[in-house]
Amino acid sequence: MHKVSIRPEAEDDLEAIYGFIVERSPSAAIRFVREIRRLCMSLAQFPNRGAGRDRRLPGVRIVVMRKRVTIAYRVHDDVIDVIGIFYRGRDYAPVVRRRDQSP
Repeated sequence: MHKVSIRPEAEDDLEAIYGFIVERSPSAAIRFVREIRRLCMSLAQFPNRGAGRDRRLPGVRIVVMRKRVTIAYRVHDDVIDVIGIFYRGRDYAPVVRRRDQSP
């Protein structure tokens, strides 16, 4: 089984999603973010279930939750590297490229 590592930038993405939803419903925001985290952690058992994006982002896979959240990640030998968590149709490709280039 793989280990799941969520990058700090992806944690920031989760915080932003929470902040967006909490204004309308704190309990819904908590449930939604927990659901996203569960999906990220489930990648440990099924790392290749997401769709590959090799044409635009070599080595990056994505999985979509409820047609509203896109999780971008890479599968390494024994680690799933969650690069970003994007909400409501945000164009994730430029952000993933930028995050892959940062140290």
